[in-house]
Amino acid sequence: MGFIDCDSHVLEVPETWDYLDPKEEHFRPQIARFEDGSVIRLGARANNDGLPRTPSQLFFAGDSWTRFVPAHGAMSPHVNMYEPGMLDLTDPAARIEALDALGIDVQVLFSTFYIGMELDNPLEEAALARSYNRWVGEHLAGYTDRLRWVLRPPVRLLERAFEELEYGANHGAAGIHLRGVEHDMFLCDPYFFPLYERAQDLNLPILIHNGSTIRLKPGIPIGNFTPQPPTLMHQLVNLMCAFHAVLGSDVSQRFPRLRWGFLEGGAAFTLPVLQQHARRDMSIGVRPFLDPRQATPDDIEAMNMYVAVETDEDLPYLAGALGRQNLIVGTDFGHNDLGSELGAHQTVLARPDVGAGLATAITDTNARRLLDLDAAYQPAPAQHAPGDLPHVHAAAGGPAITVPSWVRDQRRPAEELQPS
Repeated sequence: MGFIDCDSHVLEVPETWDYLDPKEEHFRPQIARFEDGSVIRLGARANNDGLPRTPSQLFFAGDSWTRFVPAHGAMSPHVNMYEPGMLDLTDPAARIEALDALGIDVQVLFSTFYIGMELDNPLEEAALARSYNRWVGEHLAGYTDRLRWVLRPPVRLLERAFEELEYGANHGAAGIHLRGVEHDMFLCDPYFFPLYERAQDLNLPILIHNGSTIRLKPGIPIGNFTPQPPTLMHQLVNLMCAFHAVLGSDVSQRFPRLRWGFLEGGAAFTLPVLQQHARRDMSIGVRPFLDPRQATPDDIEAMNMYVAVETDEDLPYLAGALGRQNLIVGTDFGHNDLGSELGAHQTVLARPDVGAGLATAITDTNARRLLDLDAAYQPAPAQHAPGDLPHVHAAAGGPAITVPSWVRDQRRPAEELQPS
């Protein structure tokens, strides 16, 4: 068996915007540098944590901003550090070496810039989306059998969005990147229907990644994503909205071949959505009063919905609530935050409460259906034990490569984990 990694990232660089049309050059994002590194600290506690301060940088475009992450991916001194080229796409071969060590057959690559960037000017949004997609498409040419990227559409100019979908479909894109709320519209808004129709025709799933628009907001000063822990909930709430948009509307009936993935929020967030949606149906007469029947795993499967788990969740319970056929997993390769776990697939396999069949479904077969990948395509080596993960190491602050100890030490033979 092999693994499918449904969530990883690229890191945009100034060269990402070299594909702008000359008439659109004035839209090029600008970079601001903060010498004391304070913009990435988590509240007052971080001011006396004793860690060294390093300069930090932000991308600015319009009135929005997002992280400009260094090419090694280490925004603090106690995380994973990647050799240059793996994340800015100048050395895709090095990234594939790391995939081989992790046993990953195919990895899905998301933008970092577009997790939070909000562009109100439709022309600016279209210009930057085109440049981003061309940058990824050209740099991954010849590698898209294993490095499948997710295109970003300019949703406010649908004709331009259709051009980007065509480009992505012809250059190895795995799907279309949307957030749970786009330009203050929920994903069940009829505005998106032409986009979904074209996506369905091109066999491109909608992949909804955790994220929310970043601009001047009360309680969130410029440059500080999480000044207080509750700010993280902005992103999770948007993912909940996206899940409910599909669950609670007729979108899946209108576009029955369109597939949906929900990434980097765990899967437990779906449970209150299922419960509240059932009570809503009861209250408006869809179901008899005081009979809040929740959607079943078969219902969710019929809607072509897939949700990425986190490895510390109650996976057997989630499999019962959502369906073992609807769960996937990702590593967040390239990022260093609460969603990151390079050994996520090995951890799922190693859990004693997760049977081999469920583990295989989560780490491999379900994602192949989401992405329409050939079950026989398994290029990663059969024996994988990343004791020394190529091109990735821990920064100076300590060990950060999140691969289970049994994999690092090779204490547990891989054949023990093969499904019977």
